[in-house]
Amino acid sequence: MATAMPKRRLAALTVGGLAVGTLSAFGLGIAPAHADESGTITIDKSFDYACDLFIQSDPASPTMDPVNAPGTKFTVGVRAQSTIPGTIYAGQSIAPTPTTITLHLDDNLWNATALFTGGWDPVASSSNFAKMSRRLDGSSSDSSIGFTVAGQRTNVLIDDLSVKNAAIPGVKTGSNMLPESPWLIPTAGTVREIPVPAAASGQTATLQMPATFTANAILFDGQNIDGTALQDYPTLLDCDLPNGADNALLANPIPIVAPATTALTVPAVSTAFGKSARLSYAVTGVGTGSVQVREGAKVLATGSFADGKGSVALPALAVGSHALTVTYAGRYGALASTTASRVTVVKAASSIGSVSVAPKKIKAKKTAAKLVVGVSSAVGAPTGTVTVKLKGKKVGSAALKGGKATVKLKKFAKKGKQTLTVTYGGSATVVGATKTVKVTVK
Repeated sequence: MATAMPKRRLAALTVGGLAVGTLSAFGLGIAPAHADESGTITIDKSFDYACDLFIQSDPASPTMDPVNAPGTKFTVGVRAQSTIPGTIYAGQSIAPTPTTITLHLDDNLWNATALFTGGWDPVASSSNFAKMSRRLDGSSSDSSIGFTVAGQRTNVLIDDLSVKNAAIPGVKTGSNMLPESPWLIPTAGTVREIPVPAAASGQTATLQMPATFTANAILFDGQNIDGTALQDYPTLLDCDLPNGADNALLANPIPIVAPATTALTVPAVSTAFGKSARLSYAVTGVGTGSVQVREGAKVLATGSFADGKGSVALPALAVGSHALTVTYAGRYGALASTTASRVTVVKAASSIGSVSVAPKKIKAKKTAAKLVVGVSSAVGAPTGTVTVKLKGKKVGSAALKGGKATVKLKKFAKKGKQTLTVTYGGSATVVGATKTVKVTVK
């Protein structure tokens, strides 16, 4: 059993002095793992580290007191659990990976902590132990794992590796020196995205535990014998992997392969103004996913595909030719691809409907007749001008209002049936139309 040492100051280790390569490395502590049916590797592996414990006993001082005796170490077991892809793709990235790390602090370490935070007298009654610190908050901000390809190791940081309000076991009933249950500290974090070199296809990747790690915590929720609250105790755990111990996170290296290449085929389409064009596309190299359709920087639509085929409705566009860029963004295991396409929007059709003449009796050289012309289109009441001609000569015109135009005609010079040509000239969005009307002049 380790006993608490007389108080000594260790100026080199302060509350804020965490080392790089830490607990978070265990977040991707890949076991002699197995690939499941979805192509992922399930990780569940434990490592034993030899650790020094330091506790800040004086709130006024930033230095830490060593707890274990010189030349002795506490054993801290680290169980790492996570899931990663069973295949790695060159030139792509392994997505951020949630991890769970459970620390198992041995009974000697618990005993030393209890002595330190519950009273320095090792022969004190169990009531002192019962009043020891019972909870802790812990974290590690500089954590990393080793990702190695072709002998080149990259340290990958892990974010938010921490635990809040974790329980510290109390004293076992009938014992002054043993915890009532194993001291387990569950922590969780997320391994950052891991970029894989584009030139690494055909090679393998391995992952390594760090040779050392540190973790800091605040111990709290204890009481003095008189019932008053104990101070909070900042602590530092400084751990080493014993020489010669296995630091490999993988039983076997993970193969690195080239991702699938993809290609897009998107035929050009045309539509009339006011109607939505439907853009069809085919994607080779991948079965499912989605594509994005842009005109310049503007995103027009996003559509999905299955079995390599899909289509998407475009919003109504202005009359003219529109250059489109269609992009498949890729996914893990499949490269992105882009192609150009085009949609041509023509003017909407129009038609001249009813044409009425007033007055009913028209006399040559005397009556100035009027034509009331109705024009419709697929996009509602059009705008523009209606022109009326007789034998190729203009005899009147008027602007459309609400789809109708009242055209005042010049007086007819001759009697008889006259054939008028009524023409709607169209607009920026609607094509023109023509109709003939016969008028009897007396």
